[in-house]
Amino acid sequence: MPDSSPLNNLASTAHWTASVRARENSRQDRLFADPWAATLAGEEGQRWLAQRTPDSVLPIVLRTRYFDDCLQRITQEAAICQVVLLAAGLDTRAFRLAWPEGTHLFELDQPDVLDAKENVLRAAGALPACVRHVLPVDLNGPWQERLVTDGFNPGQPSAWLLEGFLFYIFANQKQVFSFYCLSCCQRDGHSGRKCSPFPWKRPKSTHWNTINK
Repeated sequence: MPDSSPLNNLASTAHWTASVRARENSRQDRLFADPWAATLAGEEGQRWLAQRTPDSVLPIVLRTRYFDDCLQRITQEAAICQVVLLAAGLDTRAFRLAWPEGTHLFELDQPDVLDAKENVLRAAGALPACVRHVLPVDLNGPWQERLVTDGFNPGQPSAWLLEGFLFYIFANQKQVFSFYCLSCCQRDGHSGRKCSPFPWKRPKSTHWNTINK
């Protein structure tokens, strides 16, 4: 019987999101740069984007810049050197952001998605600005041991980003993901250290500095 888990349908959303980043990258007053996004989006992403207005995808643009800034502040000002991108998809933050020296970034997602991204980035000669760990895993099953095996230290502070996929999964799966994440962040007995010390702001009410070409 085919697996009906929504997680198995997330590959398409990765292409859609990449297409939005590609459009933003082409703007003169862009909020972020992503020179690899257009190739990563491919025809599937471009077809999806062609059916949408710029205003309709603005939340994805703001969300991307919002989390860019959040992760940069956490790693630069709070000395957090471990970042985990769960369901990383075609995310390129390991390459396009300026990470402090010694930052380890862990990308977890389905093997097919990560393989496709690796092919594009390798062909483009892209080099990560951090210590990058690529973990092809089954997101439906336990992946904590694999994360630790690949160098994640549960006893050190970490930042976790679960961007744009929680609303695609069932409520019981959200509880499982929360358990998995917390189980990787409490072994030193100070789980509060893993939380960002910076106040959250609403993305649409934030004044953004643009990145001009």
